[in-house]
Amino acid sequence: MTEYWLFDPAGNVTALIPLADAAACDTAVAQAVMEAEPTCEQAGFVLPGTGRCDARLQMAGGEFCGNASLCTAALTALTGGLSVGGSAQLRIAVSGAGEPVSVTVKRRSEDLFSGSVVMPPVTEIREISLPGADLPAVPVVIMPGICHAFLPESFGTDRAGSVIRGWCEALNADAMGVMLTDPDFTRLTPLVYVPAVGTLFRENSCASGTAAFGALLAARRRSAVELRLREPGGILSVTAEPDGPVVLCNTVRLVRRAGI
Repeated sequence: MTEYWLFDPAGNVTALIPLADAAACDTAVAQAVMEAEPTCEQAGFVLPGTGRCDARLQMAGGEFCGNASLCTAALTALTGGLSVGGSAQLRIAVSGAGEPVSVTVKRRSEDLFSGSVVMPPVTEIREISLPGADLPAVPVVIMPGICHAFLPESFGTDRAGSVIRGWCEALNADAMGVMLTDPDFTRLTPLVYVPAVGTLFRENSCASGTAAFGALLAARRRSAVELRLREPGGILSVTAEPDGPVVLCNTVRLVRRAGI
């Protein structure tokens, strides 16, 4: 039997599969877990820590994921005996990121955690002409393990879904997000494609996309920004500084522990 833990970070439901050995990571197992959980949007394998980190997270598609990083920290703290009201600061090594990320989690109740993750530094912010966008240039934030393109809500999720695979290939990205935003920068609708596992989801929330948006606005304004973005599954917060750290905050609910 394969054991897994199901977490809900603002609707971006994530299955974490604990393993003792990285050699046991199997994409087919992750896909079977996702098939068993219709609400699940992504899956990853959690491995024991090393001297550099408290735990390791290998996403099934090899991408980086901020929400899954928060879930992994919550799982590590939970299995480590963190009591209600307690908090923990952890370092999580995540696929797609060159260095472990720093995560702080607090256990709010038996099944609810709040947390923040210091996201990997943005690699590059570019204005790129992308096929099918019908725009002179699209802002793209290139991050370790994933790229995000930002477009107005009027572009639409159906149209975004028709171009995202080609954009991912053109950018040679481990994963591709198209983030649809409103003119007032209060809403974010994420669409994420992960080619290694062939998944394309209109996600309920996207931590890396939220962080990328904060980094984009901070670079454009040349000043620190603090955003609360309403996404389909809830509200995510981000603080960002030009050429500085980007910190993503979210809540994580433990749904259940199960097996297939």
